[in-house]
This record gives sequence, structure tokens and C-alpha cells, in this order.
Amino acid sequence: MSQKYDKDFKIQTVRMIQEQGKPVAQVARELGVSDNTLYRWISEFKQDPVNAFRGSGNLKMEEKTFLDMQKRIRQLEMENEILKKSDAHLRKRPELIFSFIHKHRSKYPVSEMCRILNVSRSGYYQWTRRKESERKKTPRTVKTAD
Repeated sequence: MSQKYDKDFKIQTVRMIQEQGKPVAQVARELGVSDNTLYRWISEFKQDPVNAFRGSGNLKMEEKTFLDMQKRIRQLEMENEILKKSDAHLRKRPELIFSFIHKHRSKYPVSEMCRILNVSRSGYYQWTRRKESERKKTPRTVKTAD
């Protein structure tokens, strides 16, 4: 298992090598760190002294902004898809909107569809638990004039 060193330790070690002119091999022996590790630290510090040794999970500002933008684009694309598919349902009764949500619940999050289609999530879940009315159960017959 590899040893983990904090940012301050790495910076002090690199500065000791650069400012005091000590050989990397000597510093490596004194600290019990491999030569290759020290060379990697020196290289990283030279590339970006301010943001060197960010650690895992700590992104540069540009990287974080880029990832946030990608996430937002995916969300907007999903909203677009939902709106395209639900166009006919937007002007209908809530039951038809709930039916659309129910049909597409495996592809899109219910909470997002409810938000986009402007219906309450609780209303949708109440609709799913509601029993079918007698009127809807019985088929309508069309009376013809003889």
C-alpha cells in the first residue's frame, strides 16, 4: 500500500531540493521516499506551483466549471425530450399528463417530469393509487338512430 503525503510535506520537500540544491537521491533516502516519487512531485510543482498537489477529487476551477456545464446540458436535453414527447398532453386534463408520466417513468425521473409538465408529484402518486372509476370500467356504447 502506498504512503500518502499531505500537500505541505510535498511542497517543503520540493523546495528543499530546489533551494538547498540537495540531490534527489539523498533527500529520498533521508525521507524514505522513492526517487521516482520525488521527481514526479518536482515535475508537478514546476507545471503549476499554485495548484500543485490538489489531491484526489479536488478539481481545478476550469475542470469543475466544464463538468457543471456538461451536467446542465444533459439536464436540458432531457427536459427537451420530455417536452417534445409530451406536447399533446400539455393542453389536456391532469389524468392524461399523469398517464404520460406513468408511461415514461422508467426513462425519466418522475420528479423531473412533474416539474417540467407543471403538475404536482404528490398528485401523480395519488393518481397511481386511485382505483379506476365505474364509469371508466364500463365500455360506452353508441346509440344509433333507427
